Formats: sequence, C-alpha cells, structure tokens
Amino acid sequence: MKRVLIFWMWNDKLSEEKIHKQLLDFKSQGIDGFFIHPMPSEFRPKDFPGGMPGYLSTEYFQMIKYTVECAKQLDMAAWLYDEAGWPSGTLNGYFRDHRPDLLIQMINAKGEISFGNFTPDLLNKEATQIFIEKTHEKYKEYVGEYFGTTIPGIFTDEPAFGCFTQDSLPYSPVMAEVFLQEKGYSLVDAAKKVLVDKDPVATLDYHEIRRKLIRESYLLPIQEWCHKNNLISTGHFNGDDCIDNAVRLLSGNLEELHDCLDIPGCDAIWRQIHPLNKETDFTRMTVSAAKDKPVLSETFAVYGTNLTLAEMKQVAGMQFVAGIKLLAPMAFHYSDEGGRQITTVSNLYGADCRWHNYKHFADFTRRMSKVSDRTTPIIKALVPFPVDDLCTNKVDSESVFPIGLALAQQQITYNYSTAAKTLANNIVSDVKLLTQEPNLRTRHLKSPRGERLIFVNAGLNDIDVTFVPPTGYSAWYDPSNGKHYAAVPNIDGTLSLKLPFAGVMVLLTIPGKAAQRPNKATPNNTLQLNLTYVGKTKEIKASPSGLIEVTPTSENNEYFAGTLLYETKVTLNEAAKAQLVLPNAKKAMLTVSVNGKCETKVWAPYLWELSLDKGENIIKIELSTTPHAALHEPGYRKYLQDNEFDNVYLHRCDEFAELFPNEEPLKDAFIRY
Repeated sequence: MKRVLIFWMWNDKLSEEKIHKQLLDFKSQGIDGFFIHPMPSEFRPKDFPGGMPGYLSTEYFQMIKYTVECAKQLDMAAWLYDEAGWPSGTLNGYFRDHRPDLLIQMINAKGEISFGNFTPDLLNKEATQIFIEKTHEKYKEYVGEYFGTTIPGIFTDEPAFGCFTQDSLPYSPVMAEVFLQEKGYSLVDAAKKVLVDKDPVATLDYHEIRRKLIRESYLLPIQEWCHKNNLISTGHFNGDDCIDNAVRLLSGNLEELHDCLDIPGCDAIWRQIHPLNKETDFTRMTVSAAKDKPVLSETFAVYGTNLTLAEMKQVAGMQFVAGIKLLAPMAFHYSDEGGRQITTVSNLYGADCRWHNYKHFADFTRRMSKVSDRTTPIIKALVPFPVDDLCTNKVDSESVFPIGLALAQQQITYNYSTAAKTLANNIVSDVKLLTQEPNLRTRHLKSPRGERLIFVNAGLNDIDVTFVPPTGYSAWYDPSNGKHYAAVPNIDGTLSLKLPFAGVMVLLTIPGKAAQRPNKATPNNTLQLNLTYVGKTKEIKASPSGLIEVTPTSENNEYFAGTLLYETKVTLNEAAKAQLVLPNAKKAMLTVSVNGKCETKVWAPYLWELSLDKGENIIKIELSTTPHAALHEPGYRKYLQDNEFDNVYLHRCDEFAELFPNEEPLKDAFIRY
C-alpha cells in the first residue's frame, strides 16, 4: 500500500500539462498517492472562489483518465473522491435541482414535516442508487480498468443524514415505514416522545432505526459496489470529531458505522490537535470503533498558514500514537490564483518554503505508518463508551474523553469500548517511569519478533525521562531519519530518553541480552558562533496570481516570507569532526552548508554533524519561513476583502496564536569538536 497520501484539490480549469507537472512535483517530495478532490465552481463560491468547471462532464472524466494513466507510469496511487466538495451524496446539487422529493426532511414535536434545501435523504436507498449511478458508475466507465491497481479505492466524505436537535429530528418516509414496522408505533408519535417527553425508550428506538438505515441505505450499498469492483471503501463522517456530534449527526454508535468502511477515517481540522489547543481524543475514538482495521486521518485543513513542519510532525505523532495508520494532509491546491490560496488556509504546495522541504514530513509519515505493520496493540484498559446512555443524555458526552486522556497521561495504551461497563482497577502502564511525565504519550505494540513502544512528546517543552526497559535486547528507531541506535542502559539498568518538541521515538525490543555497548563520545571543545546576516536568498510575495517567488530585495519588514542567509567563519588549527548546535531553535526550517555539504532540518534536534577543514571554514545557515507573513501583507488582505475572498476559514485562522512567537533559532549557536 502507498502510504504517503495527500488531498489534491482540483479547483480550476484543468490541463494535462499542469497535472503532469504537479504529479512529478509530488513524486519528487516523497508523495506516492493522492485523493483527487474535485472542487467545482458551483460549490460554496463565497468560501471557495474560482473552482473547477464541468464536474462529471466528458472533459472532466478525460482528465481523470489522463491523471490515472500518469499515476500508473509514476507508480503512484490515484484514489477517487465521490463528490464535488462535500458532503458526499449531494451530487453537486442534483437532488436540490432535479429531485427535491428526495431531500432529507425534518419532523418536529407537533408532527409537522419540512423539507431541507440541499442534502438528499440518504436514509432512502433510492437516493444512494442515483448517487452511485451518476458518480461511481461513471468513474467505472472511464477508468474501471484501473480499479484495484492504480486506483485502490474511493473516499466518501461527511455524508449527511440530518441533525438531531432540541426541536426536530431527521425524518424520511422510508424511516417512518421501517420504524412503524419494527417498533409498532409511528415516527410522528416517537417525535413527540423524544422531543417533549424525553422518553428514553423512544429515543433509543429512534437512534436504532436511524443507524440501521444509515448502514443499509447508504454505507453498505457503497461498500458492496466497491467490493464488486475491486475497490476499497474509505471515508469519514461529519460528527466524528466529538461525542456530542456523533450522537446528533450519526446516532452515536461509530462501531456499527465503521464496520461498513474498509479503511475508516477521521478529520483533524481547525487545529483540533495542536499543542496550543485543548487536547481531545477523537482519533482514539475512531481507532477504537474501527477495531482491527487501518484508520486514515485527513489532517491540517484550516490549520493556518503559519503551521510549520515541526508542528505538523507533532500533530501527526499524536495521531500515530493513538493508532492512526495513514495520514493524508489537506490540502494541495491545483491552483492558488485569486482567492484560491486561502480557501482551506492549509495549502502546502507551490512557492511555499514548506513545500520545498516537504519530503522530511513525507518520509516521517511513511516510516511511522510502517511501525505498526504486523503488530497488534497491547491494550491495557477499555474506557466505557455507553452509546445508549449518551443518546439519552444519561451520561454527559463531555465526561468520556477525560477518562481516556488521563490514561494517556499515565502512558497507558487504551481503547474506547461500547461493551465495557466500568474501567478496570490497577491498570499497568506501558512503561515504568522513575518520575511522572504527563506530556509523554506511548503506544505499546506486539509483533512476531518482540515488542514496539512508541514515545511522543505531546507538550511544548523538551522531555527527559528515565524508565525501566522491557526485558530483552532493545534498540531505538528514529522515524525522523530512519536510523537505528543501540539502547544503551544506564549503570542501574534503566534507559534514558530526551524528546524535544515534536519528538517521536520507537523502542524495539526482541528476546536477548540487553545492549552493553558504550555511548558515543561527545566532543569536549565548544565555540560560540557569531552569525552575520548576509541577505535574502529567496523572497515570496502573495499576489492575485497566488504565491510567487520574486527577486529578493534589500528591504526587510514584518511581511517578509522566504529565506534569509547568515554566515560565520571558523578557523581551526587541525581538521576536526564537529557538531553544530542551535539550542534555541524549536520549529524553524534551517539549512546548514559548510565545505560543499549542506543539510536541512525542519524540527528538533537542531544538530548537524560537520567535517571542518584545517584553517578557515565558512558556515552558512539559511532560515526559511512559512508564507504566513506575506499572506497578511495589508495590500494583499485588502485585495482579498475587495473581492470578497476573505472567507470564514481565514478569519478563524487569524485567531490562532503563533507557536513559540519569540523563537530566536540562531541565538546562542555553537559548535563542539
């Protein structure tokens, strides 16, 4: 399976030349698969200006076929996406325009029924069959020969089944018929019992029938079509980000719904997972509901343009340690002209310096995805997930995640379970720490050869932990660079680990004798570096044509984005192996060049192994930024406002605080040799 995936937003008129160029660019940065995400001009034009013309037209499918053929040549996986924007099932407004009789309905306590204005009634299998015939079957017509090979599967995104509110319930004529048949009383009567009487029996009856129809009328027909055509069904649900939403939008039991997806998914959006945000546990909820299936996370939409690769690594690490198997960043824009650059406030492609260093992140996610291959988690605790009590408000939805997160802070591998009634006592941690460290997250895995223990720093500061190692021979695996290191015990037999911000390490243990090899000697001499600013080597501006690289100017201001060059001279009496250390760097993109060799680091530890010559050595350090400042230049923001491009997502991201705003990555730089 291709593991380094992205969501590729087709948001402009397509050309074969541009598609081919972008695929080559993706491949060069370590990406080996993509979800083709159509964003037609009809979809929410205020929030997503521009858009792609001709969704589901002959020309569109010709571009799909060309893209798939290119992907085959490049050995890439081309995943399909079943909608124009989202939610899936709407057929880009087809039901609103041509079959309003098949729109979802709502019923209130008086039994009054009203139609919605856009979302189809996916509790009615007829709507699903129309959706499949006009979307899935058309893909089969044009690219069916690639199903199961270059095209692994198809993604369904946030299908909507109505929203359970205080005043009304989602209603479908099909649901009314099934409800009466199976429960013996009418859905009209049930609505009054649920909304007015708060009757727990009627409430559970309602949710049970609704879940049944979500499965039987939408999810299973799509999964069966996929299996018949040798495709994987994948996707995620609107409402899978918190328990209250899961009840209102999905009737609570995610296990039943994820059973209908081959690769269940979730969506980390709005900085839901981020060190500056309140910690949540919806990824673990999805992993638990998926049981033994791999889980895909769509991640980084509306995370903001100042999101760094280091922050991305921590967000990814937090999901891998929860059990996520695959990560697909959202999004890579086909075009960033006009207002397109800021539509998801997460475009990672183009002139952006993060894109030119993206391979570091791609390789990290590929390695972490492989860490869990041929393993099973060693679950130490099952946190009760009482679906019925949550649906009837007998249990507060806000009370469940804190139980799991308390276990996470104690380094315990756990799942949520609809079958568990109480949390067990005397739960054993994954690792025995000598001192508590609540910002350390772990996941304990068992493989045919031994055990694997994932360590992730979930906090803002460095973590230093000492712990009792498992019995056997242990080695450290660093997914940041793919290297293995002997896990050398301390004199008392313990192991020590230092995790910087966004740090992730994996301890591999197999039967055998513990390592006794000495640690590598550290150089004793140190020399502080006096770095001098030289100038800009790259400058990025935001313009109506998107992010563009311009000829660097001598002027520096708060709206600069690009790359700055610093240098210093080091003179030695003898040639020496040395280490360059930037102790104050936290999340910067930094490239060090000396004596014809250069290396880039985009997260800690910011330590470079150098070979210095006898005599004078010129050390150059390039510091690259995100495009955030350029996109906030007053002239560009006025352009966005004048053209009504400044959507709700952009304003939401304006509220996000910058991580380490006072970071001085080059301060106190030194070499030791």
